[in-house]
Amino acid sequence: MPPPRVELIAPDDARIAALLDRLAPGAAESVFLSRPWLEACLATWPGSAGHHLAVVALDDTDPIGSRAHDAPVALTLLGARTLRRHRWLTVRALGLNEALDDDLDEPTLELNGLYGASGPAFDAGFERLLDWLDTRPDWDELHVSGVLSARARHIETRAAAHGLWVRSGKDVQTWWTDLDRIRTDHAGDYLAALSSNTRQQIRRAHRALEKESGTLVLEQADTPLQMLAWLESLAVLHRARWSTPGRRSGFDLPSFRAFHRTLIERMAPSGGVQMLRVRAGTRVFAYLYNLVLDGHVYFLMSGIEYGALDRHKPGMLAHRLAIEHNLGLGMRVYDFLGGSQRYKTSLGTDHDTQHWLVLSRPRLTLRLEHALRMLRRRMRALGARDARAANGQGRPIEP
Repeated sequence: MPPPRVELIAPDDARIAALLDRLAPGAAESVFLSRPWLEACLATWPGSAGHHLAVVALDDTDPIGSRAHDAPVALTLLGARTLRRHRWLTVRALGLNEALDDDLDEPTLELNGLYGASGPAFDAGFERLLDWLDTRPDWDELHVSGVLSARARHIETRAAAHGLWVRSGKDVQTWWTDLDRIRTDHAGDYLAALSSNTRQQIRRAHRALEKESGTLVLEQADTPLQMLAWLESLAVLHRARWSTPGRRSGFDLPSFRAFHRTLIERMAPSGGVQMLRVRAGTRVFAYLYNLVLDGHVYFLMSGIEYGALDRHKPGMLAHRLAIEHNLGLGMRVYDFLGGSQRYKTSLGTDHDTQHWLVLSRPRLTLRLEHALRMLRRRMRALGARDARAANGQGRPIEP
């Protein structure tokens, strides 16, 4: 029998610490694939979530159970949940680094992959994972969320080779600011990299807010205790904006709060947390919660005072100061992550697309669901076309 190349272990297995030490050396591919993020998931997801840690051997000479504990492995938290859709369809789903639980997945996973496997190592590790899944009868679909376009294309190709078909749950633009290029192309002047309209808006809002309330100042928390205190202040502003009928803030969830407190406690000692506060005079109007890995700054969330300050564009001003702060610190990238909100498209210099993919086995019920979904989309498109024609917006009828 060939040696095991993929093994599932329980999230409380005593071997996990040693397996984390076997992750390939070097920086993680993204902060979402860093050891602290994985440890925070392991620490805060309850046993009832049904997840396991999948261990993938990257070295053919070193099976998982061998004594060569220095050989690298790739890891993924493999969530498992039975989903019920449309009141008639039951699906046994797996999630790559997701619990497939709305509450536990509220800390949104992006830039997904495998822990300890970047670039070609991911390609090899994911292929090995698919090989292993081929042998298991206990799943219907694999959710792979938040992968950039190049990786999505690779996953689609490999899935097809394994007889799986792929649908896209959603596609989301992701924006970032290339700080290195601002230094080389614009002599470190961030505003010079933006459109003239955006520059004008920012400068006008900056002047108006300073005239009304005082000089704009950005501050950075120095200690984990201060970071956690500012996180609570951020939560108040976040909930004021998002805890409304039909919506919720992540801070409404105890699991979300526990995850981020754990993450800060693990990342702060190595400089991996950047908690920022922005004030005009003595009036604090914004908190930004960023993570930092290898010179790459990831904007996770904010708490912004809106309402009376809307006309001063407080969010844009806060990010402008944060970007200039990180230019001064020598950081390489300021990443807004997923979303096509106006401030991201205006303040970012580069963009890509993240894809939420579902890899399905050719089950008859899933094919029926797919056909019904395509029919519904077609009917909606026809309805929208007819509505435009009724409003005189369609193409003229040929004589």
